[in-house]
Amino acid sequence: YRTLVPTQAYRMTLNLQNPRTGPWQWRGRMVGKSWQNTPSMGDTGARPLQGSRLNRVDVRLIHETGQNFSWQSLSIFSFLSPSTEPMPALAALLRVDIRASSQLQASMQFVWFRVEEWEARIYLHEPSFYYSFSFPCYYGRGQKNSFLLTLNDLKKITFSAKLSGITYYDRKESGSGADLVNGNRMWETALQLRLKF
Repeated sequence: YRTLVPTQAYRMTLNLQNPRTGPWQWRGRMVGKSWQNTPSMGDTGARPLQGSRLNRVDVRLIHETGQNFSWQSLSIFSFLSPSTEPMPALAALLRVDIRASSQLQASMQFVWFRVEEWEARIYLHEPSFYYSFSFPCYYGRGQKNSFLLTLNDLKKITFSAKLSGITYYDRKESGSGADLVNGNRMWETALQLRLKF
C-alpha cells in the first residue's frame, strides 16, 4: 500500500490442520491484516491517513479416494473495518477432481460469492492449464463455474480444454467494463496443445 506519509502495517496468519493421513483432511485458517493508506481524493493538500483492518477466516475440507477421485469444499468469511456493509464478505467453493485413467483427467469447480466492498475482495485458485496460474479475484455477487479436461500421452501430445462462466446477480458489465452476455453472464473458453519431443 503506497502512501505519502509514514505508515505501518502487519499481517498475522494462524493455521490449524489435521495430519495428512487417511482420506479426510481439514484445515482452518485465520488471517489478520492491518494497514494505513492515504485515500485517493480530488482535492489538494495533505490527505488524511486512514487505517483499515481485515480479518479472514476460512475452513477447508478435503476427501481423497486414492489417486482417482478427490473433492474439497472451502468456506470463507472476510470482515473489513471500517465497513459500510453489515455482513462480511462470503465465498463458498466446491471442487471435484477425477482421474478416469492415466490419459484422461477432469476438474470442476463451483464458486458462490458475495463481496460488497473492494478492500474485502477474495482471491481463489481455480483449475487451469499446465504451467498456467489462475487466481481470479471475486467481487460483487454471483457464481463462477470452471471445467478443465485434459487428455495425456496421445502419441506425445497433450490436449487441454477449459470452459468457465461467471454470472453476476448485481451488475450488467464485468470489472473491465465489458458488457455481459444475456445481461449478467460472461463465458471464457481456451485450448492448450503441448507437444513432447
